[in-house]
Amino acid sequence: ERQTQVMRYKIQDYTARISDILNTARRNDVQFEKTKRLVIELAAATHLNGLTEALKQSFTGEFNSDAMHLVLFSELQTEDNHPDLSSARSADKNVHYADIQALAAKNWAYCQAFQGAAMAPLFTNHEQLKSSAIVPLYLADKPLGVLIVASKAADHYSAQLDTLFLNHVAAVTSRCIGRI
Repeated sequence: ERQTQVMRYKIQDYTARISDILNTARRNDVQFEKTKRLVIELAAATHLNGLTEALKQSFTGEFNSDAMHLVLFSELQTEDNHPDLSSARSADKNVHYADIQALAAKNWAYCQAFQGAAMAPLFTNHEQLKSSAIVPLYLADKPLGVLIVASKAADHYSAQLDTLFLNHVAAVTSRCIGRI
């Protein structure tokens, strides 16, 4: 009887683990499909406005974010006027150039609470934003900028979030910016 009870417990435990693995696989499959659609849109972009709009549509429409902003470390052309695109070099638009560059100090995506005087001017609804994903953009070892994705939910972007897909988006976005 004891052996049977132990075996039943192990079977329940294995069943729960397999269920968790299958749920994770389903979530990853959905994430992959969303990421694939974004990559296709990024590849089709021929200018920074189109690239920024593809990022915005994907993150706010498919990934359930509330806001996103792309900050580049180079000067923008006059036709690069998307409201969610800016240059950290333009002192009149952002006096927090060093703080924004510090966001890209890591060469991988990370999540944190929405904070800092540098990020607030980039978002019109910054008072409502609670969490953010910081996605540094690098081409080779050269920092190009940073993509900031934000949510009104405090737990939408948390330190426990796996950033594999965000890092993939960063790599593709960086290559597209380098091509444009």
